[in-house]
Amino acid sequence: MNRMVIFLKGLIMFALPFVLVGCSLTPTPLPTKTPFMLTELPEGAMELSFETMVQDYHSAYRDEQTRLVVVSEPHQGQEFEATIYPGPQGPPLFERVDFTGYFVIIALHGYRPMCCPHVEIRQIVRKGNQVDMYGYFTDTAPGAPRPATAVSPLHVVKVRKDGEWGMEFTFTLYDNDRQVTETKHYIP
Repeated sequence: MNRMVIFLKGLIMFALPFVLVGCSLTPTPLPTKTPFMLTELPEGAMELSFETMVQDYHSAYRDEQTRLVVVSEPHQGQEFEATIYPGPQGPPLFERVDFTGYFVIIALHGYRPMCCPHVEIRQIVRKGNQVDMYGYFTDTAPGAPRPATAVSPLHVVKVRKDGEWGMEFTFTLYDNDRQVTETKHYIP
């Protein structure tokens, strides 16, 4: 047989299992989505300082919808802590928070039966009684291999109470510049 025909048959036999399984022979490109952040704040708005307490892929949250939770008092934290980390395996999230000067925001991506989504709060901006969180949500690219590990990602941040509070606020979570979810909460 001709060497070229033998080479082509060998190449086809090598590539066939990858095609049948659905694996790509080329690496999956990285997401092109760039995290959105405000470079100029609207008049009267202020950026709030925050620090990450926990950023994890695994929690006990099993709803598929993205959720935003605000915790402004210790008892609220204890109630919610049991829902995201039941049992003794979870870190004690809220016992080290001074709720007189801080409150906590929890962004829950939602339950995913396959790995590897991610959620990250990048910026928090307050204007009046509106608090906007600009986050970055990722998911596995279509067609990319996915480990068969169920996940429920979350990002927990501690926010410093700068300025006047003592009223109900509307908290809005954005995936880049697209609104994802909203909640209202009284911050003492």
